Amino acid sequence: VKAEMLKNAKEISALGKHHGQRDLADNAIQNGMSVEQFRGVLLDNISNDKALEVAPANLGLNESERSEYSLIKAINASSTGDWSKAGYERELSEEIAKRTGKEARGFYMPSDLNWGQRDHLADQFISALYAKLTVGDLGARVMTGLKGDIAIPKLSAQTTNTAFVAEGSAPTEGAAVFSQITMTPKTLASYVDCSRKLMLQSDPSVEAVLRNDIVSQFARKIDSVAINGGGSNEPSGIIPGVATANVVSMGTNGLAPTYAKIVDLIKAVDVSNAMGGNPSFLTNPKVIAALRTIAKQTGGAEGNFIMEAASEILGYNVASTTLVPSNLSKGSGSNLSAAIFGDFTNVMLGFWSGVDVVVDTASLSTSGGTRLAFFQDLDVAIRHDTGFGVIKDIIA
Repeated sequence: VKAEMLKNAKEISALGKHHGQRDLADNAIQNGMSVEQFRGVLLDNISNDKALEVAPANLGLNESERSEYSLIKAINASSTGDWSKAGYERELSEEIAKRTGKEARGFYMPSDLNWGQRDHLADQFISALYAKLTVGDLGARVMTGLKGDIAIPKLSAQTTNTAFVAEGSAPTEGAAVFSQITMTPKTLASYVDCSRKLMLQSDPSVEAVLRNDIVSQFARKIDSVAINGGGSNEPSGIIPGVATANVVSMGTNGLAPTYAKIVDLIKAVDVSNAMGGNPSFLTNPKVIAALRTIAKQTGGAEGNFIMEAASEILGYNVASTTLVPSNLSKGSGSNLSAAIFGDFTNVMLGFWSGVDVVVDTASLSTSGGTRLAFFQDLDVAIRHDTGFGVIKDIIA
């Protein structure tokens, strides 16, 4: 037990030192906090563009080293088992495996290659991925370089011990109650099919297309589960996880959107004291079209539509993606759409491993093609379910 406590204190101290938060680390150790809990607390004290810990797949490559790396070489070497012409690529994969303590199914790609995005996060892969995420654009928080589980603190109940009292009297005893959300690595898998001719190319532009394909597919799935996850092996998302009191109902069988219900959606979050950050709306193109053509009130002036500004309602930003469901049902209503309003900084995205690439030449053997399967360990969590309001029965 003593050895475990010392190890725990050492890891907390190292994390605190890495982020210039020694006092925070000392307090965590004194209060008996676990490493997982300290990682969660630390998130509130560091900016979004800093990795919680050094990402194992971020090798600190310089421009010359990034240019030397060839994804196509690594793929061809993995498919044949002959790495004689891809020694550099194999060396980098083995270094990542050593850092993660987990052997690759195929080979690891460094995450600090040029993925086409340079101005956000130190991890180039996560940077490019974040740039394509709808929830990222709305403010979702990203955690990179994770090792082990992470326990994010949240306020689960609030009482008060503040009151006016008679002289000599004490206020009623009470205190805020905290709980936590634990994030654990879950494996996201995707694949890209490549033709025989494409795999024979060595043009850097071909690699750029491949990398963009990988990022786009990962981003779309992460967006999907962050919005409406909860399927088999998936993290849960905003829509299934939102607090019951924050669900605004249109009608027994669903109804077309109304101005009053949009206001109720904002109200649901506001009365929960959860209007922090920069709240936004998120829905799908069908609902956006309806909001642009439905008047705020019947008999109102022509053109007095719910959504008149290019991308705003009542001063709040409105984003749209087809990943917000339009196939929901309620009563006899079907193909109903959802709309979300809230503070998207409550969406937490955590990344653990580097991208593991498995080369499959058997599935497309008759055409000479190659299937590339990509694996990434990550998790999505919603910190405060009261931070969002949702409508799930819009006819649009």
